[in-house]
Amino acid sequence: MTQIVPAHSVTERAAIMLEDAELGIHVGIVYRAAKAPAPRVLHLKWNYQLADDALASGQTQFRAVVPAIDPFELDVLAACCVVRAKQKQDIPFGFRHHASSFAPKDGSFVPGAGETGLTCSTFVLAMLDWARITLIEKTTWQGRSSQRRTADNIFWKKLLDFLRKTANAPKTQLDALESETDAIRFRPEEVAAASAVAVRPMHFVNAEPAGVALSNQFYGV
Repeated sequence: MTQIVPAHSVTERAAIMLEDAELGIHVGIVYRAAKAPAPRVLHLKWNYQLADDALASGQTQFRAVVPAIDPFELDVLAACCVVRAKQKQDIPFGFRHHASSFAPKDGSFVPGAGETGLTCSTFVLAMLDWARITLIEKTTWQGRSSQRRTADNIFWKKLLDFLRKTANAPKTQLDALESETDAIRFRPEEVAAASAVAVRPMHFVNAEPAGVALSNQFYGV
């Protein structure tokens, strides 16, 4: 069973954060800067809203997955979070994710060709890639069943409707997202579950059931 703990109690330099959000599990990165008294949470909270939240002892909003990642790699990831948190550039939401990344020098967001932005889970993946932590083998996500792919397409359309109503997103972004509702979805629970497995990169055939188990554990099913 994946070990899930209150985010403020994480002793590692970095870990994947979990939050119960309106549209399901939301993920980000719990990190601790060098000599910092308490950890923080870096996460793509919403469209053009990159948040860097302080964690108070005893808070229950955020939880975290205890990672099975080398401590040195987590040190690098935490350092990347510090750099990215200082960047004032916000990040748009986007559904399709293959090559969007962060510039090694300053952490500025570099969208991939034909890609609009990131989601909470692909933000985490892009941060891990920047830290040279290859968490999953993205190409294997083509293996999701047609039934589950249909569910993902419905989710994208629901999220797009939600963006139209609440995010004051520019028309150019909404038009671009219309063409991304068939994108492969890297579900937050799958990304979080992969961080608890020592053998990497994790393939979809293992990540999907691990994600379902983590979701059930998170919600107490």
